Amino acid sequence: MNKSEIKERLDKASEGEWDNSTNERSEHPSVIYTDIDGEGSLIVAECRTVEDGDFIAHARQDVLDLVAEVDRKDTALEHVQELLERDDFNEKNLDVAALHIIKEALGDKTDG
Repeated sequence: MNKSEIKERLDKASEGEWDNSTNERSEHPSVIYTDIDGEGSLIVAECRTVEDGDFIAHARQDVLDLVAEVDRKDTALEHVQELLERDDFNEKNLDVAALHIIKEALGDKTDG
C-alpha cells in the first residue's frame, strides 16, 4: 500500500460531501453528486443499484478516515521503534512506555 499515492488520489477527487440520490425513472437509479463551492451539483457517478451508490457516496470520507487511522497507528509504531533503539532501553522503562504507546495506538480508548 502506497499511502502517498492514495492521498494524492484523494486530493484530486472532487471535494465536498458526496450524496447518493435515488432516481427511479432512470436506468441509473442511483446518482452520486457533490456541490462544489455552492455552484450546483456535480455528478460524480451513476450506479445501477442504490447499494453501489451508498458505497461510492461514502468512499471518499471512508478512505480519508482509514488513512488517518493508519497514520495514527504508524506513529505509534514509530514510537515503539524509537523506544527499542534507545541506549537506556530496559524492562523498567518498557512498561511505562508500552502503556503510553498502547493507549496512543488504541486512540486512548482504555479505561486507565
